[in-house]
Amino acid sequence: MTNIFGFGGRLRKAKLFGILILFIFLFCQKYNEEFEPQLNVFCILKNNRPYQKVVVDRIYGMDEKSIYDLEDVQVILSGNGICDTLVEDSILGVFVTRDTFPVVHGQTYHLQVTAKGFDTLRGTTTIPDSFEIICPQDGDTVQLLDTMIIEFKDCHQLIIGELYYQDSLLYWYLYGRIRDTILELPFSACLHDTGYYRLMIGVYDSNYVNYYIDSSNPQCGIENGIGLFGSTFILEVKFYYQ
Repeated sequence: MTNIFGFGGRLRKAKLFGILILFIFLFCQKYNEEFEPQLNVFCILKNNRPYQKVVVDRIYGMDEKSIYDLEDVQVILSGNGICDTLVEDSILGVFVTRDTFPVVHGQTYHLQVTAKGFDTLRGTTTIPDSFEIICPQDGDTVQLLDTMIIEFKDCHQLIIGELYYQDSLLYWYLYGRIRDTILELPFSACLHDTGYYRLMIGVYDSNYVNYYIDSSNPQCGIENGIGLFGSTFILEVKFYYQ
């Protein structure tokens, strides 16, 4: 009696395993039938960077090796009266502007990427509004009871702060949408040792937020492809803490 039940249990397991294998086979077959190669790009425009760069690749099928094989790639950035056809860097798939490409807060920029055998990818991003670091000012000396004060023109969706002590990252802050346009943080909460500090504050556009924070949307600021075309506006100050 025990052996019969044992055999039946093994038979049921074998059937379930066979059904699972069949399901995986059908899924893979459907995936291969529906799979269409698309361009995949990554670019975050930054106002504190003289040259901009765009990383270009494509998506690969389940049975393909992820080996860069794009041909006749052309990458064009434009906005605020500037248009630049990027050149490929020494690293495959990385394209950089030929000349300095400044980005200005509040301005809209466009990306166009073409490659042999692919639809033309297009992207759009608007640089976030500027803001002001009221305290500390660049070159200030601050004390324990002082307060960091940052004033924004708008309630941005995402604010990222980085605090460096002697070129080493000390703290990393992430704020969601703020309700007020004034952000205050006591220095006593983040400063410890006497010395020179560097504070970087960046506000990020909605494309960046959607890509990293809000959803798993593969098209953030992108059409006819996948990836991210986003932007950030960054300010930096250096100060001394005594």
